[in-house]
Amino acid sequence: MKQNFKIILAALAIIILVAGVAGFGLFLKKETKASEAVSIPKEFITLKTTISLGSVGLIDIADEKGFFEEQGIKIEIVGTTLGGTESVQALMAGSIDFASSAWAPWINAINRGAKLKVIVAASGQNAKEKGQIWIVLENSSIKTAKDMAGKKIAVNVLGAEADYITRQYLKQNGLSIDQVQLVVVPWPQHEQVLKSRQVDVVVALSPFSDKILETGEARVLFSGYDVRGETASIVSGIREDLIKQNPEAVKRFVAAFAKAYDWSAENPEEARKVVAEIYKKRGGNPELAKYWTPKRAWEHGIIKDDDVQWWLDIFVKDGKQAGQLKPSDIYTNEFNPYFKK
Repeated sequence: MKQNFKIILAALAIIILVAGVAGFGLFLKKETKASEAVSIPKEFITLKTTISLGSVGLIDIADEKGFFEEQGIKIEIVGTTLGGTESVQALMAGSIDFASSAWAPWINAINRGAKLKVIVAASGQNAKEKGQIWIVLENSSIKTAKDMAGKKIAVNVLGAEADYITRQYLKQNGLSIDQVQLVVVPWPQHEQVLKSRQVDVVVALSPFSDKILETGEARVLFSGYDVRGETASIVSGIREDLIKQNPEAVKRFVAAFAKAYDWSAENPEEARKVVAEIYKKRGGNPELAKYWTPKRAWEHGIIKDDDVQWWLDIFVKDGKQAGQLKPSDIYTNEFNPYFKK
């Protein structure tokens, strides 16, 4: 009996050592079946990430529903960010294992040599769910793009989607980003700064955009869908060194993420209840959950070349890169169990 116990301990030591080399945390959870005399340890891989201030994302829903646990993954939240740009920076620094962001920060980072890879879509926009919304007060003098000249626009973070879509919208209408002032304001404060007229325009996602518009005191100027069309807009990625060290963990992560992506879109009412519970656990406002809406472009978190090529073309035109990057340099569907070549 003692000999068997020593063998088990030795096996556990080897597992822990291998996990340490792979760069992932490891948790062991014992599961016992009635037919087994000795419980067999189940390996749990811990992946660290951050969450966006005041918002609930797909990663939170997947975790709350137990989809990651089904795949033997434990999600550890290690901090809060204002948006995707900060999350990608934390990923590059090695502080977290995966991040979610709009395309711009990913492309900028990879263009500068960062060894990152986008592996699954986290959010999309379509004709019904139009992505980020540019909002003004109902009685604002801003009616068209040209009226935005000289105005202050609140974005959650610089260098991400709100920043770049604003630039593109202005450019399409004969203006430049130099003719407006972008002001960084966290999403939860957008309603306050707009109504107090500290800014002229806010760029918000639901639930924040829905809450602002609900009162009838504000209106939509344009949306991300108006500029970009249907697309996977927010995506999740990981460092390439982690992919090389533990591709199985990446597959399990994507499987759980894709399941949540589809489940939330197909069960919006139940998803809103889950979102409310998450807000409660974090000490937030569960009432925001009623504004939550599923956001999906393509099923299963699949990504298409055009999702990223649109951005690559813009960056080349703006002189931000030389055109050497192609979509496959930025993303892959190879870890998605629903993807068929």
